[in-house]
Amino acid sequence: MRRFMVAAENLRDRDFISYLDSNDFGWWHWIDNFWLITIETDIEISAEILQNKVNEFSDSPRNMVIELHGTHSWSGHGPNSSNGGQNMFEWMHNTFDKTTE
Repeated sequence: MRRFMVAAENLRDRDFISYLDSNDFGWWHWIDNFWLITIETDIEISAEILQNKVNEFSDSPRNMVIELHGTHSWSGHGPNSSNGGQNMFEWMHNTFDKTTE
C-alpha cells in the first residue's frame, strides 16, 4: 500500500473525491485542506502525478503532496465512537496504519 498526505487550499472537494473514488483510492478528510490517501492498486502514481491532479481541482497557487514510506507515528484529537458519534480516527487505525512494507 502507498500512502500520501495532501495539503491543498481551495480544492474542489467533490471533484477530488470523484477522482479518488473512480481510481479506488482510500481517503480521509476530516480536517480542512488536509487529506490522507491510500493506494492499493498497481496504478502508476507519484507525489508529482497526484500533485498535478490536485492542481486540476484547485485555483490556489499553494498545495503539497508527500508520499510516506516505512513506519510512522501520529496522534490526534477529535470525535470517537466512545462518545456515541463518528470515530474520526477509525479509518486511520483500520486502513492508513496498515503497511505492507
